[in-house]
Amino acid sequence: SQSEYLSFEEGTLLSQTIPVTGYVFSMHYIFINKEVFLNCSPKKNILVLNYMLEGTVEYSLTGYGQLTLEQGNYQLFYLPGGKLNQTKLTPGNYCLVQIEFSSGHLKNAVMEYPLHQSAQVVPFMNRLINEIVFYTKGLFESRLLIESRIRDLLRLFIEGLTEKADYKQVSTAQWKVLMEAEDYILGH
Repeated sequence: SQSEYLSFEEGTLLSQTIPVTGYVFSMHYIFINKEVFLNCSPKKNILVLNYMLEGTVEYSLTGYGQLTLEQGNYQLFYLPGGKLNQTKLTPGNYCLVQIEFSSGHLKNAVMEYPLHQSAQVVPFMNRLINEIVFYTKGLFESRLLIESRIRDLLRLFIEGLTEKADYKQVSTAQWKVLMEAEDYILGH
């Protein structure tokens, strides 16, 4: 994995990036003390699934206009290469998880999945993200777990936007009980 620390006049950025087969998993903590506009102009077309765990951001994407990603929501972003995109950050703290997909996923996803639509992060998604972030076993096992959880998150994203998933009707309290039961079963 790669870690990055960046300090600038308006705040600080801490990032960790983990490349695995077909994906790049990143977690960003951003601390802003003065409003700032961040510009992004990728060299190539990219497809990114974003989970906004803390904070709300406003952004402008070429071809899509002004959009918002609110805390507790996720969106699939398509960013065309060579185009300028801008994100507005106001004073506060932000935590963002990103899954960038390989170019092999790009063509199918852009044609099949809804882009730039928000959906609410459900507790199970947070659990999958936490499993990735806090997994401490060996490199091979870690890569397998990360690839598996990323596929789970992508499946839940697709189901959530197409409203096929029954998990949306389970409350946070019910998820907690289910996860405790799973932990007990796996531990015995």
